[in-house]
Amino acid sequence: MNGGQKSKPVTFVIFGATGDLARTKLFGALFDLAKNHNLPSDYAIIGFSRREWDDSAFQNFVSEIFAEKKNVQNEVFDKFIRSLRYIKGDFSLENDYKKAAELVAKIDKERGVCGDRLLYLAAPPVNYEAILRGIDGSGLSIPCGGNQGWARILIEKPFGTDVKNAERLENLLSKLFIEEQIFRIDHYLAKETVQNILTFRFSNTLFEPVWNKRFIESVHITLLEKDRGDTANRGLFYDGLGALRDVGQNHLLQMLALIAMENPRIFDGKSVRKSRAAVFKKLSVNKKGHYLRGQYEGYLKEPNVRSDSETETYFFAEAGVKNSRWRGVPFYLESGKKLENNEVKIKIVFKPEAFCLMPPLCNIYHNQITFHIQPKEEIEIRFWLKKPGFKIELQSENFNHSYRGNPEMAAPGAYERVLYDAIVGDQTLFAGSDEIAQSWKFISKVRKKLKASPLVKYKSGSKFEMGKLE
Repeated sequence: MNGGQKSKPVTFVIFGATGDLARTKLFGALFDLAKNHNLPSDYAIIGFSRREWDDSAFQNFVSEIFAEKKNVQNEVFDKFIRSLRYIKGDFSLENDYKKAAELVAKIDKERGVCGDRLLYLAAPPVNYEAILRGIDGSGLSIPCGGNQGWARILIEKPFGTDVKNAERLENLLSKLFIEEQIFRIDHYLAKETVQNILTFRFSNTLFEPVWNKRFIESVHITLLEKDRGDTANRGLFYDGLGALRDVGQNHLLQMLALIAMENPRIFDGKSVRKSRAAVFKKLSVNKKGHYLRGQYEGYLKEPNVRSDSETETYFFAEAGVKNSRWRGVPFYLESGKKLENNEVKIKIVFKPEAFCLMPPLCNIYHNQITFHIQPKEEIEIRFWLKKPGFKIELQSENFNHSYRGNPEMAAPGAYERVLYDAIVGDQTLFAGSDEIAQSWKFISKVRKKLKASPLVKYKSGSKFEMGKLE
């Protein structure tokens, strides 16, 4: 592996290996890691799914995923396909997990050395408990080499559906595994622009001194989708959650934490997660703030959606961080489906200069810093200059830093980073148990505020501005 990492063999077991997540994200990320020499030289990938397949059928399935991609038919790709093995498994059958454990042991024996294990839950959350118990009961979570090896669990969001459900899941995790084994995935934390927030803040003396309530007026965190996403093929899943719990409890709050957290002083998993959790403990709802929930027209006709459902596909909420740095600064959280465009961004709006050169217009001229997460990947700083001419007039200009278009700055994909960090044991970009507990407590308060407001119907392609339908 690059970076001088140990090249001890590793075996991946993907539970739900024929599902959408594995097909669209995981196999591509694993191959890119292999192609760029970021996997150990000796690796194996075991797919666990209900389909009546053998190794050959599974290998054909994965090969077809890459069929339209160019420049993959080479020795690295051939080795990647040969590494694929298959177990026909039912999540509810204890014996099928034992078959998986036996296959992992067989692979170790063929190698002549104990390999490490990465166990990925790429299945719907309703199956988490059965899979975790199956892993524990089969011994898959016990490293072959004892203290000299490791076995790690990768689990996708959402981590529960409410406070009690999340506590139940966390209690099960802590009972079956130690915290060092558990990697709770929020792939937004692995996006390059999101990671750069901390570097941007804490490595530049230009910004950190003004990163507080004295200078910042508001923070806007937005995740908008043009299509219907999860509601199209996963109506039963989505209708039990809604936008707030699907992306608000994880993606939006994790981005908020990076903006609001204190300097961890040391950039390691323990320190960074502690600083993020400290933000969640201070989160509050604004009793007089604006809250809105909406549902796009046609949602009730989606497959597996209740005909009388009041599940929100859009929400707008106002949060606050009750500490000395942020008290009084509103953090606006917004997300929705079937809107005007696809956009994920964080916008920091600074207060106007109290003694500006043009008093009547002072409140118009705000500096802004925007972290564009997708589809653009850039950091944009808005500032003001004199407009050329005889009059004193201002015009806005932008400083931009973009990751795209520069091959030397090509960043690994979010799932590449997730998998790589799990292999090397770096938990910095993964949520800790304390973060999960505190974020759900806050989200439960926001849900009450949203339920107290009427459900607004909106048309496909609508645009919301600060929680108001335009």
